[in-house]
Amino acid sequence: MPTMLRSSMWITWFSRTNAKPVCGNSPAEPRHLVVRDGHLARWRRHLIRYSYNLELVILGEVMQHYPGPGFTAALPGAFGYAAWSVDPVRIGPFVRRSARRRRTISDLSTIAAELVQRPEVTGVRLFEAVFIPPLRAIPEYDVVMLAQAATRQTATDLLGDPRLISTEPATRFLALNAARFGVTDNGDPRASILLNHFTGRSTRPAAVQAWRTISAWFVAKTGIDNSTLLQTEDCAPFLLVNYARLPAGVVSFLLNQLLRPSFYRHVRAPLARDRLTSLPLFVRPVAIGSTDE
Repeated sequence: MPTMLRSSMWITWFSRTNAKPVCGNSPAEPRHLVVRDGHLARWRRHLIRYSYNLELVILGEVMQHYPGPGFTAALPGAFGYAAWSVDPVRIGPFVRRSARRRRTISDLSTIAAELVQRPEVTGVRLFEAVFIPPLRAIPEYDVVMLAQAATRQTATDLLGDPRLISTEPATRFLALNAARFGVTDNGDPRASILLNHFTGRSTRPAAVQAWRTISAWFVAKTGIDNSTLLQTEDCAPFLLVNYARLPAGVVSFLLNQLLRPSFYRHVRAPLARDRLTSLPLFVRPVAIGSTDE
């Protein structure tokens, strides 16, 4: 093993022949080990191929140029995520108003108001997309529902509700809160919300660690003070979904990132090295029982 492994490292090993997860018969997650011994000035990756069809991937942890956020205990229970692609027509990246979408939101608002009355359901949030970046593979969801339940079974039952199924969501999946800081759901009806979907060849535990690392930059440079990270189950089309309330409007938030050279060094580069792709959607809350635009 190389002598440079004396610094803080993520170590991941997995079978080179693993197939993509299949619902009900998913291969086990790769195993991970964090070795902390000193500091690492920059990211490093070493790939060592052995016989027996094994690969060892060693990822250095990014140097902490910024103080990390104050992470708090993960939220208990489980989340149900459902999304619809109703009429995601855009003018540039801005989602156009739509009568068809408004009718769908009205129907979903009624369903959500009934679902939230169930025992062990702690909250149901409904969102309408306002800004969909023109990125390859971006999920074109213009309506999203996020439900929080006290147990995994309750969240499963919510996603399987016949009324919800009848609305033909584009995707449905379960998730757990893997990490968080601050309070995302503060009840502000005018909040700008980020739902950042992460895909890639990384594993879920490694993706969570990457998110924890880059969060320090966002806190220091954009003023964001909250984030609720959802780690999805194997059958989901995404590894993670980051649910966060923005400190400003969408355009201002984006410019505050893209115009900073440090964004490319301390966010884009680490994500690329951890084989992660960020697919953000920007949404606004829709009051349950209301269809006001």
